[in-house]
Amino acid sequence: MQAGTAEEGERYLGALLFSKGSAKRTGEQLLNKIKAKLAGWKTNMLSHAGRLVLLKSVLMSIPVYHMSIECLPKRIIKEINSLMAKFFWGKTGQSRYMALVAWKNICKPIEDGGLAVRDLNNFGEALLSKLVWSVISEEDRLWVQVCKAKYCPKIGIWKAKNHSNSSQLWKQVIRLRDTFKHAVFWKLGDGSKAKARDQPWFQGWDSQPDSLIVHTSLHVADLFDFDMNQWKMHELNRIFQPNQVVQIVNADIKPVIQEGAQDKLIWSESKSGKYTVREGYKYLNSLTQTHTNTPVSELWSVAAEWKGLVPKVKIFLWRVIAGALMVAQNMHRRINKWSPLCQRCQMENEYESHCFFFCPGSRSVWFASNLGLRTDHLSLNIIEAIKQCTQGRNEYEIKVFSYTLWELWKARNATVIQLKKFDPMEITQKVRIWLQLENQMGEALPHKVVIQGTQEKYGYKQGGWQIITDGSWDTTLRAGGAHVLYCQGQMVRIGYNCYQLHDPFHAEVLAMKDALFQLKQLWEAYGIGEIQVFSDCKVLVNLIREGDMQDVPSWRACEDVLELLKIISQFPVQVECTEVQRQVVHEAHDLANYARLSANQYNGEPRPYVDVERNTRQNLDNIFFQRVQDEPP
Repeated sequence: MQAGTAEEGERYLGALLFSKGSAKRTGEQLLNKIKAKLAGWKTNMLSHAGRLVLLKSVLMSIPVYHMSIECLPKRIIKEINSLMAKFFWGKTGQSRYMALVAWKNICKPIEDGGLAVRDLNNFGEALLSKLVWSVISEEDRLWVQVCKAKYCPKIGIWKAKNHSNSSQLWKQVIRLRDTFKHAVFWKLGDGSKAKARDQPWFQGWDSQPDSLIVHTSLHVADLFDFDMNQWKMHELNRIFQPNQVVQIVNADIKPVIQEGAQDKLIWSESKSGKYTVREGYKYLNSLTQTHTNTPVSELWSVAAEWKGLVPKVKIFLWRVIAGALMVAQNMHRRINKWSPLCQRCQMENEYESHCFFFCPGSRSVWFASNLGLRTDHLSLNIIEAIKQCTQGRNEYEIKVFSYTLWELWKARNATVIQLKKFDPMEITQKVRIWLQLENQMGEALPHKVVIQGTQEKYGYKQGGWQIITDGSWDTTLRAGGAHVLYCQGQMVRIGYNCYQLHDPFHAEVLAMKDALFQLKQLWEAYGIGEIQVFSDCKVLVNLIREGDMQDVPSWRACEDVLELLKIISQFPVQVECTEVQRQVVHEAHDLANYARLSANQYNGEPRPYVDVERNTRQNLDNIFFQRVQDEPP
């Protein structure tokens, strides 16, 4: 055959041949390869999501071939896991690092609260189990015949045991055979291939003690009378124990004689019936990891399915849910000298919930956002708080919530580390930029979602007048009100004003009052259809619908509420007032915030009404002229 002589240390496909301690030497080489890869990556320039991608796609692929042909020592696997954990948590050089979540929890599936990183122990066994599947299902292969002749010449593979002269690889095959034997069974055809003894063709096939086993070379077909279509009870009683005979007779398994009805060895964990590394890995995880529903796993399994989020924001959400953020309280728990106080407000300990929802700066961000979220009644538990904020939200609102969390965390770090001023308006602006970038990448425009939702959910009508109003208020008693006016789907007026008020409800009332006052003058001149008013203030909408002054939450607003109701009553057509979500009124919301912030220039005194749209009259004249042309003579 002219085959060359293999020397000690010779390699085949990168693996050592005929060398003692090859697994140990291979492991050391794998460690060096992984370290060389890590040395070329700038950890600090990567987000956790970027590190996770490199970890899964590059680092995990390095040991795959070697783990499929030999079992790496536990020490090597532990060191590889340590290198990957350090990389994920951002360790560079000799610097110390803090792992806020155990690596074994990161390796858990998504539904169990992890990031679905492969556990190297189970993954290595799943790879080696391909050899087990070959031994039990491909008996005609040359290497399988050689191994059987050497290690189990007289008994089948299912009863073979390890001996002192067994190779390390064969010992692993026998060990994994015992692990997987309950996931493999013979699907009977004519019973000619499945042997009667020591093979998994019925449920209790391995329950008989070895001392009572009657060795036989019979196949399942030899135990069945095909003419009578029943089992040969004398053969069953001779070979099996009584309890096994009962299981065979009562089970719905019978060989059949028909063309093409052959016995098939089936891997029960896959639809195809054949063993795959993926299904083997899942099976091993089910044996070594118990699935328990925890608050972290329940919320993360839902959050992981949120659409439209960039990977780094989604991994950031996992860190929030899993308690893997370096807020002051977490740092204090690990480093006693670290102060647990929030460095922004210096009033309370900085838990995750305080950092994102209860710190005064964070409160103002949520109120100024498109969600208009008030955090007073949220749970102190961060997981429950997130559930409360996201329950019933649509995809666009989930994006706003997630990006706001992300920008809050970045702003908090800039304040604590770089001593940068915390600016709520800057955060809300950055969130809008995130959404605009998604739009440029082909995502649907947020305002298109809003308009569609308004048409379907809120009865938005293309004809007539539509007013979008909103108010803005802060604890310095500065307030702003704004509206956007549409006529037959065209924007014709944008107006805003600033006030000095004692509560946010009063700002909502004045915003709607100013809007309807301006509309009244225009409607008297042009008419043009019905009137719809959209507001995100539920109390005000209900008050207008029911007209009950007892529902007014602020006595200071009573006079303006009466004037508002009076203006509504003066319209000759019905004024339809509808409560909507914050994103529907986002244009008026932004203007109201602008008016409130500009109130500082006027010391909080009311200022003249500002009409931003200069072409109001011209636009309305065109609309009115077009309507007259369209009307029949």
